[in-house]
Amino acid sequence: MSTAYDHPNCIVTRQTYLHAAQGAASLVTFADFIVRGKIRVRSVTAYLVSAASAAGGTLHVTRSGVTIASQTMVSATSVGSVYTFTLDSLNTLSTVTEIMGLRVSGAADKGKYNVIYEYEVLPDSPDPIGGT
Repeated sequence: MSTAYDHPNCIVTRQTYLHAAQGAASLVTFADFIVRGKIRVRSVTAYLVSAASAAGGTLHVTRSGVTIASQTMVSATSVGSVYTFTLDSLNTLSTVTEIMGLRVSGAADKGKYNVIYEYEVLPDSPDPIGGT
């Protein structure tokens, strides 16, 4: 797989690492991913770094506030747990108002996560520097 910006199809895969600490509010989206160009998110991986104060819960991937994928967490207190979501639909972001993020439901505290968004820039993406 080519990771050069001059890839013949203008499709480049990159990863962005985010670290998000969360409070106790239920269903608050965190680790927001916002882009200026047109991209397709291929996968989201969340690695639990710091345990939540309550066990259980469900981890959700959201697009503009709507859940598009979810997994039941083994235990919100399992530091080192990895949750990977491969996204096949509803995964294209084309404006800064479309936001991908994570939510945790069913747990009082979300804990802390390292989050990896793997995405590809689409050929019909506008130039993020200001061109068309």
